[in-house]
Amino acid sequence: MFLDAWDYLPKILAPNVSTGNVDSKNLTERCMIIGYPRKKYKIWGMVRDKKYSVALSLIDQLGNQTYKRLIDFFGSAKEVFKAPLTFLTKKGKLQPKLANIIIKERNTLLEKAHRVILNHKKKGCHIITYEDNHYPNHLRHTYSPPPVLYLSRDFNLNRRRCIAIVGTRSASSYGKNFAHKMVKELAPYGITVVSGLAYGIDIQAHEAALQAQLPTIAVLAGGINRVYPFDHQQQAETISKRGCLISEEPLDVRPSKHHFPIRNRIIAGLSDVVVIVEAGIKSGALITAKYANDFNREVTALPGNIGNKQSEGCHHLIKTHQAHLLTGAEDIAYLMNWKKVTAEEEDDVVTPIPMKDLCEEERTVVQKLQQSNMMTLENLSDTTRIALPILTTMMMELEMKQVVAPQGGGKYALVA
Repeated sequence: MFLDAWDYLPKILAPNVSTGNVDSKNLTERCMIIGYPRKKYKIWGMVRDKKYSVALSLIDQLGNQTYKRLIDFFGSAKEVFKAPLTFLTKKGKLQPKLANIIIKERNTLLEKAHRVILNHKKKGCHIITYEDNHYPNHLRHTYSPPPVLYLSRDFNLNRRRCIAIVGTRSASSYGKNFAHKMVKELAPYGITVVSGLAYGIDIQAHEAALQAQLPTIAVLAGGINRVYPFDHQQQAETISKRGCLISEEPLDVRPSKHHFPIRNRIIAGLSDVVVIVEAGIKSGALITAKYANDFNREVTALPGNIGNKQSEGCHHLIKTHQAHLLTGAEDIAYLMNWKKVTAEEEDDVVTPIPMKDLCEEERTVVQKLQQSNMMTLENLSDTTRIALPILTTMMMELEMKQVVAPQGGGKYALVA
């Protein structure tokens, strides 16, 4: 079915949707009859209850990719819980066992989610769900975005010039000094430093950011009140005031061994560029580098002495073309085409693209532009497989929504 034909369906299903006077009664059922996903149109004024999002995320058998697919199809976690068994299995493509959990344990899951939300609220923590407009754009378009992010405070994660700095836990003075020097020299570019609060390079990166009066984000493996290592509790408190602690695990969850490699995808996903400073051949920093490459992020690595085991991972990344060779801050600025910011420029926060106000095809266009920065209509049409006449109209609508802007030469880019 052609895209413009889909656009007429909302008028048939809910004639008053565009005016904001939505009678949502039986709307889901009407969609189910024809197999029309609710994500294709917008229900203005619809309140998305975090309780349902948290509840859905608490199902152990439900993976992140499945969660994303369900939300993209149904439009919200609330609609997932409202859907009948047959629709969850046939249209939602869930196994009957998982679909039954959603239906039969609905009340239990919602009560548990209510307690989780209340607990975070009491402790001044903030919750962002995949459905929220202010969910980090960079992370949204990875293949496994966390359904829920738990933050130590209300903090905008949509920031320009996020740089992840990670490396070995047993850092040498060479690695520590380089991390501090690079952060200091990149400070005039208005960066935000992202890392994992671990021993070695991670904590050096956070401390360098704090010393340079820069915001820094620490991604934790367990709940944000379960700081690991405990020795970094004081730094974590300072980071929480000047930046943010985040985790995909709720409060009180103790970090387990399997949590650490998984959290590395968040470090990579939040960042524009990943810097590896000293890493052995089996270092967890190489997992972060792999995620970064998978997410089309730039990866750089600091070389060390030949034969130095603490630099074997960096040398491997450079040798196999998985990372750019890094010698200093000027390499990052050149690679990313960053210019120094002035005092008048508010260059640290990006206005979030209202993803929930976009249909699936519009989101696809935004994702392609986030990956390539600037593209012609012809290139967008080829990569998205949207017919050029339809794409031309879509780009005009996105321009009116202040999501994209023409750049000359028939090219488009996202509005900064």
